Amino acid sequence: MKIVCIILASLVIFSGCSITDLDYRMRNKKARAALYKQQQAQKRASLKAKKEAIRKRKRIKARQSIPKPPKKHITLKKVEDDNYSAEYMYPKAKKTTSPKVSETSPLPVLSSSMTKEECIEIIGQAKFDLFTQKFGNEASTLKRCKMMKAMK
Repeated sequence: MKIVCIILASLVIFSGCSITDLDYRMRNKKARAALYKQQQAQKRASLKAKKEAIRKRKRIKARQSIPKPPKKHITLKKVEDDNYSAEYMYPKAKKTTSPKVSETSPLPVLSSSMTKEECIEIIGQAKFDLFTQKFGNEASTLKRCKMMKAMK
């Protein structure tokens, strides 16, 4: 008998709790739905404000792109076409022009080989020895002398 009373008491307690819990859940659902609606309304309002700002910018740009009317009244001049010449407009034979040849002296032709004496005459004995020591052999020094002679 004691067990039956305990079971009945526990059923009453749990059934009462579940009813209040259900009521709490329903209130919580309604609150969430109201909050969601409020957030959606705020988002719509902000989007509407952004669209309005864009429209205003477009209107301002459209106004700025229209040029102002000129300050002076311009009158067009009458075109006179009495200087027309058929020979000038439609020539019978094309004139050929020969390419102009400059009368400057041609560039000096470099000899294929340069001697040590010619190189020493151009740069001097001290620089020749310095370049020979720097580059390691006389052939590269002679090559450098050849380039210097070409640049002069």
